[in-house]
Amino acid sequence: MALSEKWDLIANYESYELVKRDYHLRHGRTPATRHAREISAPFSHARAYFRSAQGADPTVKPLLLYYGVVSLSRGLTLILKRGLREAALAPSHGLSVLDWGHELSRDNPDFAALAMSVNASGTFMDVSDATGFRSLLRGASSVVNETYVNPRIPAGAVIGLGDLLSRQPALVDHHMRWRGETRCLQSQIEGFGERGVIKFHKGRPWVNRANAEAVLQGTEFAFELEDAVALVFVGPNRRNALPGLTDYARAAFLNIGDLWLPAQYRGRAKLSKLSALYALSYALGMLVRYYPMQWSALVKGQINDAALPTLAAAVELIESEFPTTVLDFLEFP
Repeated sequence: MALSEKWDLIANYESYELVKRDYHLRHGRTPATRHAREISAPFSHARAYFRSAQGADPTVKPLLLYYGVVSLSRGLTLILKRGLREAALAPSHGLSVLDWGHELSRDNPDFAALAMSVNASGTFMDVSDATGFRSLLRGASSVVNETYVNPRIPAGAVIGLGDLLSRQPALVDHHMRWRGETRCLQSQIEGFGERGVIKFHKGRPWVNRANAEAVLQGTEFAFELEDAVALVFVGPNRRNALPGLTDYARAAFLNIGDLWLPAQYRGRAKLSKLSALYALSYALGMLVRYYPMQWSALVKGQINDAALPTLAAAVELIESEFPTTVLDFLEFP
C-alpha cells in the first residue's frame, strides 16, 4: 500500500463523526461531540504538517515532520486511552536534550554523540503508554502478525542519536558506511522446549560475529556455532529474553516484513518501534530548531558530512514509517 493510501485511511480520523463510531467500537461508549473533535483535530494538523514537509527544504523538513509526529502521537493517545481528554495531555515533548551545545560547538561535531533523557511525562511517555509499549510487527507477512511487548521506559533513561540510528533496519547500510558497525540484524528465531535459538543468516558484510554479539549484549544468549550460512546463538526460549524486536519491509510495495533484532539501549532499556521513531524525530527536529547553523552546515557540506546520508535517510524513514506505525495501532487494536 502506497503512503498516500495510508494517509487516506488516517484521514478518516479527521471526521469527528467517524471518530465517534471508532471510539464506541474500542471502548463501548460514544464520546461527546467536543471530545470527538479533540481527537480528530490532531490528525488534521498532522496531515497538514506532513504535507508541508513533502516539499520543504532539507534545512527545515525534519522540524515540520516532528510537529506532525507530535500531532499524530497526541491523536493516537486520545483515541486509545478511554476517557482521556485533550486538557489532560502533558504540554511537553517528553524528552530533553543533554548538553548538545558542547558537542555542536566543535568545528566538526559528532552527531551520533548527541543524547536525550526521558522525562516522567510528556508526549513521548503518553503515546508509549497508550500503545502499551508494544511493537506491532510483520514477520514474513503483509499484515500485522506479531506483537512484542517492551518493558516500561524508565524516566531518566538516556537515549543517544547514534543509538537510535544504529538500531533501525532501514538505516543499516548507511550507518555501516558511516560508523562501521550496526546494532540491528535480521534474524530467524526458533524455540525448542526451554532452548531458544537465534540465527543470523550471512550474505551481507555486516552479518559477522562482532556485530551479532553487540546486538545480543546484555542478554542471556551465547554463541554456539558459525558455518558458511549462519551464526547461531542459544539462550532462553522466552520472547522477553530477546534484546528487542522490530521489523523491516523487504518489499515495500507489498509491505511484507522481516523480523530484526535491535540491541538494547543504555541501561538495558528497550524501545518500541513507535517510541524509537518518535525519539529519532525529536532529535532531528530539535537539531533543526535550536541548532540551525550546525544543521545547515551539515546539509550544505560546510562541515564533515559523513553523517549526512544516514541522517537524510532517517528523515525519509520518519516520513514514511511513523504514519504507517500509527495506522497499525488504529487498524489492529
